[in-house]
Amino acid sequence: MTEINISWAEYDMLITSVGMDIANEYLNITHRKHLIVGMNRGGLPAAVHLSHILELPMTIINYRRLDGVAETKPELFHQLDTDINNFGGIILVDEIHDSGHSMNICKEYLKSMYPDIAVVSAVLVYNTHFDGIKKESYDVEFSGRVIDTSKEHPWVNFPWEA
Repeated sequence: MTEINISWAEYDMLITSVGMDIANEYLNITHRKHLIVGMNRGGLPAAVHLSHILELPMTIINYRRLDGVAETKPELFHQLDTDINNFGGIILVDEIHDSGHSMNICKEYLKSMYPDIAVVSAVLVYNTHFDGIKKESYDVEFSGRVIDTSKEHPWVNFPWEA
């Protein structure tokens, strides 16, 4: 199987690009403090990094799906002093948006828990195709790299997975 191997240098380019896009296209017009929510596990490195770049607080959402089967329900681990309802928006972060299922479940959960707060998503890599299966997909608002696995390689490795 061929793979896309993202180096630390490429990761740095991707996270910087996503951070700048969020700052310029989203935070610049909302004028309210936002919350970064990192998807456990793969999204945590990017979420922590974006939290530092954008100087925003961060928390974690846990949801596990393996081989198409949900193993857990979404659960938010919020340990901040500020009530989530006081934030202007939530930025849901993952490393890759592949089939879209996990992000959709987490996004729906956050929208149901906080219906008055906008939820946007940010990923390092956005896959526009998923093995001929109808893609369960919200549009991803912010991404560093777009791939189409019907034309490119079937697997993406991030530097922390080496």
